[in-house]
Amino acid sequence: ILDDSENQDIVVFGAGKWGHRILNVLLQNESKIKGICDNSRELQKSEINGYEIISVEKAVNRFPKALFLIANQKNKEDMKQQLLKMGMEEKNILTFL
Repeated sequence: ILDDSENQDIVVFGAGKWGHRILNVLLQNESKIKGICDNSRELQKSEINGYEIISVEKAVNRFPKALFLIANQKNKEDMKQQLLKMGMEEKNILTFL
C-alpha cells in the first residue's frame, strides 16, 4: 500500500482502531496525509494525531483526487460502495485489510 500511495495525497477512511494504526504507519513513512474521515458523527470533530476527523462527504468534496485508504475490515465493501456512489474513482480507493 505504501508503494501505491507514494507521492499521492491520502485520506484515511475509518477512525477506529485500524485507522489509528494505519495513520501511525503513514506518518512514520512521511506520507502526504490530507485527512481522516469517518461515518460516525460521534468521532467527527475529534482528532487523531492533530488531524480533525471529518465526514466522508466533506472529505470527498475537499480531496476529490486523493487516494482514500479504507481502514476497516468489517465494512470495507460498504465503505467502498459509498465512495463510488459519491463519485470517487475506483483507482483512488484502496482497502488496507
